[in-house]
Amino acid sequence: MNRRTFELKNLLLFNTTGLGLVALAACRGTIGGAFAALFLAAGTAAFCADAFGLAHPSRFLMNAASIAVMLISAGRMRYDNFVVVFTEAILMMMAVKMFERKMSRDYTQIALMSAIIIVAAAVEATDGTYVYYCVIQSVLSGLQLILAAWYARAPHSSLSSREAAQIAGRAMSIWVMMLPLCLLLFFAAPRARLTLGQLPGGRRESFTGFSEYLTLGSVKNIQEDDSLAFRAEMPHVAPKYLFWRGLVLDFFDGNVWRARRTEGERHAYVTSDETALVKQEIFIEDSRYMRAVFTMDVPLMVNAPGVMQRGDGVFVNANFRERLRSYAVLSVPSDSFKPSSGTIRRRDNLELPPGYGEPVRNLAGEITRGLSDGDIPAAIMKYLSPPDFSFSLDDLPTSVEPLEEFLFEARRGNCEYFAAAMTVMLRMAGIPARIVAGYHGGAYNESGGYYVVRQANAHVWVEAWDADEKAWRRYDPTPADESGKSGVSGDGQYGFFWMYLDFINYRVSRVFMEYERDTQSEILETIRGFLASPGDSMKTFTDRFSSDIRNIAVCAGGAFLVVIALVSVKKLRARSRKGNYSKERALRNSFLGAMKHLGFEKKTGEGLEEFVSSAVSILGPDSAVAVWAEEFAVSFGEFYFRDIPIDGPAFNMLRDLIKRIKASAPSGGARRHIGGNSQ
Repeated sequence: MNRRTFELKNLLLFNTTGLGLVALAACRGTIGGAFAALFLAAGTAAFCADAFGLAHPSRFLMNAASIAVMLISAGRMRYDNFVVVFTEAILMMMAVKMFERKMSRDYTQIALMSAIIIVAAAVEATDGTYVYYCVIQSVLSGLQLILAAWYARAPHSSLSSREAAQIAGRAMSIWVMMLPLCLLLFFAAPRARLTLGQLPGGRRESFTGFSEYLTLGSVKNIQEDDSLAFRAEMPHVAPKYLFWRGLVLDFFDGNVWRARRTEGERHAYVTSDETALVKQEIFIEDSRYMRAVFTMDVPLMVNAPGVMQRGDGVFVNANFRERLRSYAVLSVPSDSFKPSSGTIRRRDNLELPPGYGEPVRNLAGEITRGLSDGDIPAAIMKYLSPPDFSFSLDDLPTSVEPLEEFLFEARRGNCEYFAAAMTVMLRMAGIPARIVAGYHGGAYNESGGYYVVRQANAHVWVEAWDADEKAWRRYDPTPADESGKSGVSGDGQYGFFWMYLDFINYRVSRVFMEYERDTQSEILETIRGFLASPGDSMKTFTDRFSSDIRNIAVCAGGAFLVVIALVSVKKLRARSRKGNYSKERALRNSFLGAMKHLGFEKKTGEGLEEFVSSAVSILGPDSAVAVWAEEFAVSFGEFYFRDIPIDGPAFNMLRDLIKRIKASAPSGGARRHIGGNSQ
């Protein structure tokens, strides 16, 4: 009884094609349409070449193509398109590899390229559908490795149906054995505090945000921490607007500033310029739970589950059980905050403890004596500026009366000393004022399109009431020092290498490190359903992606037909031109020789009609030679470029034109006259 057998080379051919199609389907939403079409055409041509035993390009040509792909990709690559260009480059190199006469290592390399494309597609994925492609690719890769190992020993062997089934079973067994480890990494990785790189000077622990109170000297501990607080994906804005609002502290008991529990003022900001709106996507670094939701001043709205507006431009996370990982913000860059009612809780924002700070009150009176309310904030800012006062994180005042020690003795401190001093003196001068806590500045990743905000950017500033404008106006009395620890923007302080590492971290954290429990549970349920009922799961998969699969099949079929047509046409042309090519070439060479004898030599790369036009421009259109040369070019082109054999009468006519041109050649005078044009 004859058993059905399969040639090993054919099994590898079909499995390699499957790896290519799975890789293309996985990255279909990432790469450009031209690259997808080119890969399909190249892959189909490579399949035909292997299946029908057609000639393969030389190894030198394939290596040159690979180098060209790498150089072109390197020229296109930037931070913001790194994954896309990388995926396209690997896809093109995979197409080149499929064209080669393959040995065992080539099949292994194709499987590796397919796996790399799947991973790159996962980085850009917006849902969990890439998991299906990952499962299919891993099974096909296991099968590819087994077949490639067999091919290395016996490339011309054939496999029986039983042997083929055993190999397929082993490939599936490898996948099943690796599944527990993959699941462990999948669920452990988002919980692990791992990074590919850290901005210089940073620590791995990160505790983002503030509590709802401020004691003088407390921000120092945060400002000395250079670790990441959050990233804000948004356009570049002027540094003067980079204030990240978190808390409004309007109650002072003499030692601590706190946020009142009462509802704050709702705000309104009216603008007719829609371009003034700045949208931010905030991604919080892995940290402890916090209530404060940081937004660029002045925030209009925050879009995230569990986030509510508390007034005073403050948003909080009301979901006590879940840590906020990311949220969207819409802000208007401004240094003023307008309550929608046009009024404020004036008494609350003037309140000070009874009898508090008599020396400070006397100082405030000296600074503001004779000034209008509108001039008082600027006067206090000027008094607290260098060289009389300076920014410092060392030896901060810690006495029983730290504010008085700061103003009259130390005259140095960090942002909370300056903000507290200005707020207290404003209140003593009858100007409602309060402290705002958050962050200031950030380093902009130009190509990545986001700000890196560190704990060292922690900052507090002042809002004073402008009665004329009926708005809270921002003032930042803290002077900057050379190290920038006062909250300067930070643009340009990191080099290319560190910003590149941070971009990679950003992409990895968004895709692999930030899966919520619901997302993981959903994917786990999908995997469980696939293992419990593979048939139903594959039916769901095919139904869900039927359009994609149908499009790929149509494109692959079309490309296959195109390749077959091209191969057939090439063979027909070679057969039809076999007996005529020498005759056509002889006519053409004879014509060019006759023209050269007249002093006209065809340049390299110059077409026949272009050459004749150049000669006619010198000879003149009324010249007999010009008429004969133009007639030859037109008649010859009608046959040659339409790929029609030159028949007997036409051949005789063209040969007669050449004889006339040769006969018109002068003995020497004309040649010398036009010889300067010869090359």
